[in-house]
Amino acid sequence: MNIVQAIDIQKIECELSGAKTTLIEQLDKAEESDRVLEVAGRRRTKITRNTYIVESTEVLQLQIPWEMEKRKRLAIEVVAKRASSDNNYKNIEEI
Repeated sequence: MNIVQAIDIQKIECELSGAKTTLIEQLDKAEESDRVLEVAGRRRTKITRNTYIVESTEVLQLQIPWEMEKRKRLAIEVVAKRASSDNNYKNIEEI
């Protein structure tokens, strides 16, 4: 499983379906995005089966399962790489 971490990931823009939107805006439209859990004080938004955005005070952590639809997975990886090369986005790791 890839884990992409980014400070203020909401500012990262990506192109999906021909529209330029932030990653969070695009993922909010994904199936099951309305499922929100509180676990250990962190808000977890369910994106798809076994996929969550975990919000903490400083870091949004996006967990990407390998079985995720290929188009979405590749878009997220592209956004992470773009962000890591941008000086405005520090502390971005791909594990």
